Amino acid sequence: MEVHKAVILLCLFLFTGFLRCHSQSTDVLEAYIKTDGAWIVKLPKSQYTVKTVEDCAVKCNKETSFTCRSFLYIEKDQDCVTLPANSKTDQILRRISAALYEKKEYLLECVNGIGTDYRGTKSKTKLGKTCQRWEGTFPHVTKYTITPKTHPKADLESNFCRNPDGDKGGPWCYTTDPEKRWEHCDIQDCTEECMQCSGENYRGKISTTASGFTCQRWDSQKPHNHGYIPSALPDKYLEENHCRNPDGEPKPWCFTTSPSKRWESCSIPRCTTEPPTIVPELTCASGEGSSYRGTIAVTVSGKTCQEWSSQSPHKHSRTPENYPCKGLDENYCRNPDNERSPWCYTTDPETHWEYCSVPSCGDQLRPEEPVIPEGEECYEGDGSSYHGAMSETVSGKKCQFWTSMEPHRHSKTPQNFPAADLRRNLCRNPDGDRAPWCYTTDPTVRWEYCNIERCDSKPSTQEPPTNPTEPAASQSTSQETDCKVGNGETYRGPTSTTIVGVTCQAWSSMTPHQHASFTPETHPDKGLESNVTLISTYSQMDSLSLLFKTIFDLYKKDKRFHSFKPICFLETGGEGFLKETGFPVIENKVCNSPAYLNGLVKEHEMCAGNIGGGTDSCQGDSGGPLICYSQNTFVLQGVTSWGLGCAKAMKPGVYTRVSKFINWIERSMKEN
Repeated sequence: MEVHKAVILLCLFLFTGFLRCHSQSTDVLEAYIKTDGAWIVKLPKSQYTVKTVEDCAVKCNKETSFTCRSFLYIEKDQDCVTLPANSKTDQILRRISAALYEKKEYLLECVNGIGTDYRGTKSKTKLGKTCQRWEGTFPHVTKYTITPKTHPKADLESNFCRNPDGDKGGPWCYTTDPEKRWEHCDIQDCTEECMQCSGENYRGKISTTASGFTCQRWDSQKPHNHGYIPSALPDKYLEENHCRNPDGEPKPWCFTTSPSKRWESCSIPRCTTEPPTIVPELTCASGEGSSYRGTIAVTVSGKTCQEWSSQSPHKHSRTPENYPCKGLDENYCRNPDNERSPWCYTTDPETHWEYCSVPSCGDQLRPEEPVIPEGEECYEGDGSSYHGAMSETVSGKKCQFWTSMEPHRHSKTPQNFPAADLRRNLCRNPDGDRAPWCYTTDPTVRWEYCNIERCDSKPSTQEPPTNPTEPAASQSTSQETDCKVGNGETYRGPTSTTIVGVTCQAWSSMTPHQHASFTPETHPDKGLESNVTLISTYSQMDSLSLLFKTIFDLYKKDKRFHSFKPICFLETGGEGFLKETGFPVIENKVCNSPAYLNGLVKEHEMCAGNIGGGTDSCQGDSGGPLICYSQNTFVLQGVTSWGLGCAKAMKPGVYTRVSKFINWIERSMKEN
């Protein structure tokens, strides 16, 4: 009996030890932020061969040669490089096979206690004076006081605020004002649950709404189905069930765990510290125009803008009080909510809002620069020879000019790559990547591939055969076989796109990526067949009756329909039969992300469907109405239009947005 007890205790001890080790290996990465495809070239550095990324994190934590702020991990080679640098101190380069892991403590812009561990990049004092560099001697000589040499562990980098001597007032710096030797900095307390501006960068842990509802987890679809998937929107920090503002609302919000309350704003106070400053653009707009502070106050159709502080003729929530950092002065065109360009409400009672004709910074051609002829936008091979006019990424972001260092500093300039045709902000491939790409004008996204297809992958313009050949049994695409067991080692299904929608290279192909292993020859029993995907695009249809019942107040968001989050019920079926199911309308900003429809949804369209697929309108359904029930009335909101396949996960159906065609409908009715 005692022997059995001893064995049980030993097993329990070993199992507990295993759990502890597993927990520690998982927890070690929680102190880091990961960026795929990023690389930092920095000396000194240390290089190791490790088995896992967790082992690499441990190496960084135990580094003694320097203060390790980040590490690089190359999974295929199991290489680990620890670095004293991060994205705040050094330029990030592109390397597809690598992942950059940065310690969060060196990225934080807030203080714990008196801030001796503050490692952020604030460089102005409370009174707005610029900090002097710590190794500098002008205007204040610091040789015999506090310098990087006297305090080597205090990270006295550049002119960033620090607290090397444990000052009770918090981080400070020497100033560039000859009359003021030093001054404290104004840095937010990390324990203070507050937000700057409209809370777009809020990363706190409040998870209840203003009315006390508990927030639904962002990675959950219950009780409310939605399109804000954390893996599809990594730059929005949709963590657990914390309140966030991923779509330019007046304040952070969340979906609730109450089936009767879809979503609600959270009650988060504004910080007392000064918000981050911007470099105002007075005559033109870069990117989406969020920094535009000019005086244009007329829309693209010539309508005068309504004052932002006014509620006449249009009531709205885009007020200076709700958006204090967006420069909503008078009636000037602005972009407070991450639209694609500056806009305004109009003084025309019949037109709610419109975009403005604000010039884009740097759009003018230089006199010596030839005009690029319009032609088919596609590229051959890896796109190194592409010289087209595309300047937009796969997610719809505008490209940064190659000659510009804002918002991203880089070395891919026309001077460094004279043969790469790096003109304006046009998509190019100067470094032999797999496709044309560009740096983006979004400060949170350094670079992306461009919205261009390979010429040999563009769909044929020929009419499809009237009687298509049935696929062979080996090419069956039945849903029953398209799933995995365990880690998917035995998976033999037809899926051939990555999680973000990139088409897979055939295993037998050496283009665009060459590889000696993982071919049908090296692994003959692993099912590495050629990459074939059967995707149909439906557009010509017969008839459909779509009936949507929404539990969401459609007019809460100023009738700007792209921002709605309704969950709807669909009634569809065959000839003369209706079946009812439920799926949500997905926000255009979400639907146009790479993981969904990759920028294909236009302003006059909207999309809806279950994130996991399974239910959708399909071939034979086009032209049917998408109707929402609001205020005891059925309102026609959309017309079934097109989609990539039918009922596919992450590929919702697309509908024409009826509100964009009201004038045409009314005119047609009068004429007929």
